[in-house]
Amino acid sequence: MNKDFYVVIENEIASLNNNEKKVLEYVVKNIDTVKDMGIRDLADEMFVSSTSIFRFVKKLGFKGYSEFISCLNYTSYKNENNKIPKVLEDDDYKDAYMDNILESIRVLSKSKVKKFAKLLEEKPKIFFITSGLCKEVARYALKLFAVYGFVTIAIEDELEVLSAMKQVNNNDILFVIANSEYSDIVGSIEKLKSQADVKVVSITAATNNVIQSITDIDFYVFSDEVYYNTIDVTSRVSMIAIVELLGIGYIKQQSAKDSDK
Repeated sequence: MNKDFYVVIENEIASLNNNEKKVLEYVVKNIDTVKDMGIRDLADEMFVSSTSIFRFVKKLGFKGYSEFISCLNYTSYKNENNKIPKVLEDDDYKDAYMDNILESIRVLSKSKVKKFAKLLEEKPKIFFITSGLCKEVARYALKLFAVYGFVTIAIEDELEVLSAMKQVNNNDILFVIANSEYSDIVGSIEKLKSQADVKVVSITAATNNVIQSITDIDFYVFSDEVYYNTIDVTSRVSMIAIVELLGIGYIKQQSAKDSDK
């Protein structure tokens, strides 16, 4: 199959369950290893049955495991010129750091980017809901979309939730950016949804979480968890990349409309 793996799977990822997403995460992070593995080898590596792996590749849109491997081989060959620069090869964490950014971008669904850009056509207010170090990502996103002409509002505590409840209208966007502490954010989302017919957009970690289950458009990123003094200091760079690509998607769509006039 002479098709890029990420193009084939982009519209099928949402159908995967939690265990299948773990398999996908392993595949995208170890594509050069997986392309040489048999179905039983991959099953053993993931502690699942061969039947589960076969079901996984079928859900991704492949006819069978052989077509899945053929697509991985094509993608691996196609990306050989995109290797991590040699200056970083002396440090395993730097390799993983770069890999996480690249894979987060590669699995970004083009259809979801277009769907998000479509929501922006209504010129909604964008409420950013976040926690922890993700607040810094949200502050950057808030300023970026303000430059694009949107009214952007940060929600970081209970008082700001109460204030937002008086401002939110139908078709406004609740933009959730979170790597953890999901349960704390859910309450804020539900309060705002009770006031208006809003759309929820999220950028979260790749694992299934409660935010994804109440989101209209969900984006996710890969990262290696890092904690220091019990505080989550996991890299948020991939989240920033997704924010910027969503902004670019909107600009491109607007430019295309202007050229059609």
